[in-house]
Amino acid sequence: MVNTQKEGRKRSLLGWRENLPHILLLCALFLLLRPLAEVLDDYAVPLLRALVLPVLAYPFTAVGVGIAAGEKNGFCPLVPLAAGLAFLPNLLWPNVPYDWRQAVAYAGCALLGEAVGAAWRWARRKWGADG
Repeated sequence: MVNTQKEGRKRSLLGWRENLPHILLLCALFLLLRPLAEVLDDYAVPLLRALVLPVLAYPFTAVGVGIAAGEKNGFCPLVPLAAGLAFLPNLLWPNVPYDWRQAVAYAGCALLGEAVGAAWRWARRKWGADG
């Protein structure tokens, strides 16, 4: 276990306790965006469900939460896993243009964001907060 200098406590296994707020935010957004789009979107032209959610909302949500989690707590493999698993219930909706491979892509987006955040954290610690 690695001691964190900030709190003086040992880091939990895989950092799940430190990243729990980020994981909950990611899961809530992934699970609530689809029903919200279902209400707001037109049935004849599903612009939100077919274009905005899979191309813009889900990837940017995954990258943004990954950057925040990586910058605050370092790398945690549970954030990309949560992104992939939180997308899977969206496949149960009727008339969905989604595929299970999108869950893998969104997990990759979260992994990329987390790597950027962890690198930013490492650089700030190495060269100081001022740059």
